[in-house]
Amino acid sequence: MKRTLLFLLLLLLAYALFSQSYFISKRNVVCFYNQKTKAYDICGDIQNEDCIFKIPNDEVYISFTNQEGTSVYYVMDRVVKDSQFWFSVRYNSEIKHIVVVDIPNKEIRVFIYDSENSAIIYYLIDDMWTSD
Repeated sequence: MKRTLLFLLLLLLAYALFSQSYFISKRNVVCFYNQKTKAYDICGDIQNEDCIFKIPNDEVYISFTNQEGTSVYYVMDRVVKDSQFWFSVRYNSEIKHIVVVDIPNKEIRVFIYDSENSAIIYYLIDDMWTSD
């Protein structure tokens, strides 16, 4: 509990000081939307994948880097709810996603909406740090 509170305090302090935040994830899982249950409960196995999320001080974009390269998601809107940072982002000029940085649960969720399938990718946060 103390460790989670310290983690949260450090992140909030980082945002207050306008520094860059980095989030490291080594594992993720993809869950698809189930029309019958109306939930994202069709999940695959946990995948081992090293990746870094970077949120710069101006929060204009979120970059995502993995073995395949770097993708940039441009922030259109940001909301803070219950120690969670909700970003409405756009990839390229057409694809819209929701990115949730959930500090208490130590995860980043990426909601992907598609005309045929919707999915959530859960990235489990292993480490985070900030820099000026």
